[in-house]
Amino acid sequence: MSNNGKKNNLSEREKLNCRDVEDRAKAAEKRCYDPLKKLADCNGDYLYTFKHRTKTTEKIINKAEDYRKDNPTHTFDPYKITDAWACRYVLLSQEHIINIFQKLISLIMTDSPVDDIDSPFKKGSLEKLVIYDNRPKNDPLAITPKIEKILSDGGFNIDPDRIVTGAKESGYSSVHIVALVPVKYVNLDRGETPDDVPVEIQVRDVFEDAWCEFEHKMAYSAKDDREGEDRPALSDPIWRQHLNVFKVFVDGCSLYAALLHQNEKRYSSFEGPKSDSAPLTLPEEDRDYVVSILRKQKADSNVIAMVKSSYDQLKKVQEQRLKLADPSYQMLVRKFAETIEACTGHLDNKSRSGYSVRYFLESERLLALMKTTDSELPEGLEDGYKKLFSEFPNDPILAFRKGQVLCQKTELEDYILAVNVLEDALKKTNSLHRPPHIRDEGLNFLRDAIPVQIGLACGLIYEKYLKTKPEEARKYWDKGVQCNREVIQRYEDEWQEALNRVSPDHCRVLGRAVNNLLDFFFDKEKGTGTIGACIFNNRTPDWDEDRVKQLLVCLCHPHLAEYCGEYSTQDTIMVAHAFLGERDLAVGKAVTIMDELHNRAKSYSGSTGGIQPSSILGHLKSNDERSCYKRASEIQLLLTD
Repeated sequence: MSNNGKKNNLSEREKLNCRDVEDRAKAAEKRCYDPLKKLADCNGDYLYTFKHRTKTTEKIINKAEDYRKDNPTHTFDPYKITDAWACRYVLLSQEHIINIFQKLISLIMTDSPVDDIDSPFKKGSLEKLVIYDNRPKNDPLAITPKIEKILSDGGFNIDPDRIVTGAKESGYSSVHIVALVPVKYVNLDRGETPDDVPVEIQVRDVFEDAWCEFEHKMAYSAKDDREGEDRPALSDPIWRQHLNVFKVFVDGCSLYAALLHQNEKRYSSFEGPKSDSAPLTLPEEDRDYVVSILRKQKADSNVIAMVKSSYDQLKKVQEQRLKLADPSYQMLVRKFAETIEACTGHLDNKSRSGYSVRYFLESERLLALMKTTDSELPEGLEDGYKKLFSEFPNDPILAFRKGQVLCQKTELEDYILAVNVLEDALKKTNSLHRPPHIRDEGLNFLRDAIPVQIGLACGLIYEKYLKTKPEEARKYWDKGVQCNREVIQRYEDEWQEALNRVSPDHCRVLGRAVNNLLDFFFDKEKGTGTIGACIFNNRTPDWDEDRVKQLLVCLCHPHLAEYCGEYSTQDTIMVAHAFLGERDLAVGKAVTIMDELHNRAKSYSGSTGGIQPSSILGHLKSNDERSCYKRASEIQLLLTD
């Protein structure tokens, strides 16, 4: 039955207010729908559907009358309705709730675009966050702790009273967000009026959505439409029993979908291209970003052609998997430098996501410059990254590169700065400000590469502090061990499978993590002495010979052959054999290292003939080269019969 025959108990003024609420909601819809629908389209891989609706004046009046009927001594204010306009993201799994929540909360709490989408919300206007979770916090599939971590990592200053967590008796799982949208609409009394209108966004999985639609249709929608009064079956307890049984079935489906997603994510996290160097971004996508900006600025066609040519050359170099110091990198440096020169006048033009032409072109020039050598720091590299990083301090790629550069220097303050920069970069890989041009594989790479680089920096600080500040040294030793250990533990149970699937560059990162961890173990045994002096000493209580053997097996895996062939990795393997009492193997590695560094010294000197062993150290360029040569010489001398 319709409510046409029922006498309304609202005054005409109150009914006009309800109509005004609908008008505000329509204005909010006009502002919100396009960006929020675009966000749904950009995340279609895990989205089932996107829904939205606006409450009609009739429904708002019904809501007001029902409230007055149930609360005769209270006044109902229709302007306090928070879901006059509402939308819902229906996802394939509860695991995906976190993905879309990250982006929504970023749009609400910051003024930064997400997925190149401008925010429709008033900045920082989170009115209410309700997290319904049907799992305890210690359950790996629980969404509450993951959302709390997102809020913590984002550094948002949110009033705790605005956040509600808990479970419904029905076991319903969902996230409800209420935020304000600034609009202008025609008010019946005041004409065109600016206002901040609350809207509600719901995020839940497809199974919860099915159950909720069913329950809502039976109870809540019937009540809104005034049909429920003529449907006595709704009050029959048997219907609630059916709903409860249906809910148990739906929960099982939801749990199974979440487990399937976790398994798929675990598998895909190993995936990586086999033919390139797993770039953090794709050349063709970066090219398209730059070309799009230039076309909007009506840049000359010859300039656009130069940009395309530079990225074509970059892609070819990546596909060749060249070693460091290959002449192709120097050619790439010149190519991008010429392109940057040609783009003068357009370099500071930016995409909607805030990244400029200069960012894309200069990033590639600097990375190519970094690869022109495998020893000393190339001239201009540090200053180049410093300038670019100052302009884009929230970019995790630039922060990672800056950390790499700082670790190639020699001063303690550089290493400490590297740790700070890299720790901040690691937060950004899990934050709400992910740059849209970073590919998923690149982000997975950074999440392993950054902790490993932090571990390397901690090892350098440990060496600097060891004699003067042993307590500080121990803190950095602990931090370095933890960073590398966490990366290794993510893959160690399936080491073979991981190395089969990840890209060559990602393999190097995992190899470096093992290398770093072994170095930390050896540093602990060595203390303030030398490797040679402690080889024959008793081991410390922390020494774990079985663990060292396990790590050595991991490091010497065939997929890490290229990485293990480098002199610095050979150095770690040599020391491991020496500590394990494998004298012949240690001496063999020492000879290999000395031969490699002898050839380097000869190349650096420019001599066509031989050079004397006593002058090798003087010709080597980096501290790392000199340290490895001295260590190899010491072990060869000590262990040769």
